[in-house]
Amino acid sequence: MNLTLMTDGEILKLIADRAKTVRISHDLRQSDLSQKSAVPLSSIRVFERSGKISLVYLIKILRALSLVEELDKLFQHAEIDDLKSALNQKKDVKKRVRK
Repeated sequence: MNLTLMTDGEILKLIADRAKTVRISHDLRQSDLSQKSAVPLSSIRVFERSGKISLVYLIKILRALSLVEELDKLFQHAEIDDLKSALNQKKDVKKRVRK
């Protein structure tokens, strides 16, 4: 799936739909997930309908669904296939941006 061709709203809805699918596969009702995650039921309902949720609540939901480790994949550097480009890369990892 090419996320670059999707709108922000479409991506949010995709994430929400996937979370709902996992919730259902775990035989959890929205109220069960609310109790297990300590996220208000109203927030879960809004999330599954629109994709809108706070990052803290999303982490709690992912933890309750045993998916919190998936966050480790965010913002990782892509593996370098080309040895030449790997050797030419700067050794230090940037920690801030200065203008």
